[in-house]
Order: sequence, then C-alpha cells, then structure tokens
Amino acid sequence: MTNRTRIFVRLTGILLVLTGSTGLYSKDWRKLVNEESRPLTDINRLVIDYGARDLVFVEGSGENLVIRDFMFRNNEDHYSVIKPGPGGELAIGRADRRLPFFFWFTRTPKSEIYIPPGFQGDFDIRVSSGNIKAENRIATAGTISMELKSGDVRMRRLEGGNTSVSVQSGSLNIDDLKGDCTVELKSGDVVIGSMAGKGSYSVTSGNINLRLKELSGNQSFEVRSGNITLRLPQGTSYNLDAAAKSGNIKIRDSDLEGFGSSNSIIVKSFGTNPMYTIRSRVRSGNFEIRMD
Repeated sequence: MTNRTRIFVRLTGILLVLTGSTGLYSKDWRKLVNEESRPLTDINRLVIDYGARDLVFVEGSGENLVIRDFMFRNNEDHYSVIKPGPGGELAIGRADRRLPFFFWFTRTPKSEIYIPPGFQGDFDIRVSSGNIKAENRIATAGTISMELKSGDVRMRRLEGGNTSVSVQSGSLNIDDLKGDCTVELKSGDVVIGSMAGKGSYSVTSGNINLRLKELSGNQSFEVRSGNITLRLPQGTSYNLDAAAKSGNIKIRDSDLEGFGSSNSIIVKSFGTNPMYTIRSRVRSGNFEIRMD
C-alpha cells in the first residue's frame, strides 16, 4: 500500500466516524453511572443549567425528582450536582467539562430527569451545547423557559402557563403545546404540530410551520429569511395584518373571501366578528394560511 493510499484510507476512516456512517456512534453507547432522587417539597422553581449535555425529560411516576446520568466512561466529576437555592429554588447542573477537544462529542454525557406529575413550579432550562428532549408529557402550571446555544429541542407534549424558547443554532419541534408561547431562533426551523394559546415567533433564518387547534389568542410572526405556513381550523375568524417584502402572502380558504389570494401586503378581516389578530412580517420568503 502506497503512502498516498494509506493517507486516503485514514482520512476516509476519520470522515466515516465524524459523519456516523460506520454506525459506531449511531447507537447511544452511554451507560448509567449515577442516579439521585430528591423530594420537591417546598420547591417552586427548577433551574437546570448544563454545559455540553443531552437532556431527556420524563414524566415520573413518584413524588421525587429523579436524575440519571449516562456516560461513555464513568467520571464522577461530570455527575449532576443538585443544590438548594433561595426562595424555594432547586439548581441542577454539573462541573465544567474536562475532555479533549478532538472527539469530545463522542463522550458527551446524557442526563434523564424524571419530573413528578404533580409539580406545579417553574422550569428554567439552559444548555450551551446539546439537545433537549421529552418523549412524553411534561406539564406544570408555572412557566417553562428553555435557552439553548447549539442543539435541537424536541418535545412530545408540553403543557405550561407560559413557554419561552430561545435557540441560537438548532431547531424546535413540539408535537402538542398548550399555553402561551414565545419562540426566538437565529438559525433553524420551528415546527409545532398542535398548539392552543397566544404565540409570538421570531426566526432569523429558517421556516415556521404551525398548526393551531383553535385561535385562542393573537399570533405574531417575524422571519428575516424563510417561509411561514400557518394552519387554522376550518371556519376560523381572524384579523390579518401581513406583509412580505420579498415574497408572497397566500390564503387558501374556500369558505372565506380571499381564497387563493396572493399578494405582498394584506390587511383585512376574515369571518364573522373576529376576536384575534394574526400579524406576520417576512423580509425574504412567503407567508401562507391553510385551513384544515
């Protein structure tokens, strides 16, 4: 084997590892290394602040908060740290990451956080690099705040009094959302499969795809570069204030005047006695309303 061939084989192997094409890193090889349980008596706010870590939220079956840490290699320095704070606050985090820069992502820890179903307090979740995921229902009567610098947010069913999500680089995908919602993304897509409540959505570069169960509050959209698709229940009445600087506004509703209309500015009311307003501003892209 020539030197050139050896170099090519080595580079190909590195690329396969980086892209996960070998399947070695497609499976989660992280193992359970630590588990802690704490009662949430007199706790009204959970502050969850990690550096580089994947967080998986699960609706628990008991009365205690349970945290399970998963790692490729057991390192107690990276265990979750739970600290009570003032005013009924409970802080959850960990020490700074001490991993080699090269391939550090292959050793990124993961934590599963089991939330008691009766918890009524606030959630404040911050992750610098990683993903936030919930495969089943997460509910609270308080507020839910998520701040993510790099990574994706994927929630199955989220119920809160007020949900706020901020992502610098990544996407937001929620199957079912109940309660008012504020979303800010710099680079990524917003997909919400079903939502009921007031909403405010701002995306610098990316698309918004939102389906409303019902129009029960004002909706505001602002996208610098990307498309907005809003799905409403058939027969919904609403006030529309929409403008697309470079693109079109399309309303696809066979029951309302304006069916199939396409323009860059539309300000008018649809239906009978509309209570809420849909406001949309797109600098480069299209805004479209469809009826389910």
